[in-house]
Amino acid sequence: MNARPVLYLGFWSALIGSVLGVIYIVLLIANFATQGLTYPPPEWVQLAGGIITLRTTLVLVVLMIAIYFFVPEDKKIYAALGVGFTILFAAVVSINRF
Repeated sequence: MNARPVLYLGFWSALIGSVLGVIYIVLLIANFATQGLTYPPPEWVQLAGGIITLRTTLVLVVLMIAIYFFVPEDKKIYAALGVGFTILFAAVVSINRF
């Protein structure tokens, strides 16, 4: 198997996930600086947070699948469990957002 495409996919998904996390934190800091700790947060914060969260779950699933392909054969079962739990996590977060 050619590992180069999987390596690129894993790298870019990790990078995109990090960028999305930074954007989410900047969004929250900007909201706290302008609005304070209001409950519920303004609609634009909820919408942007929801979009970022849904994108992040997809990126995490891709990252875990890329990791699965790089794990040695004797550890594949743990990587498969990680992929399964990440898919469950993505489903629960998606359900919670809707």
